[in-house]
Amino acid sequence: GWEYGEKLDGTIGLFPVNFAVRLYDNEEKQ
Repeated sequence: GWEYGEKLDGTIGLFPVNFAVRLYDNEEKQ
């Protein structure tokens, strides 16, 4: 499935769920 997420530039984009989760994980670790 797909879900909305905030991109690094602050805009909202549509991402595959697994990509969005991975992106959030990376942001948490930084």
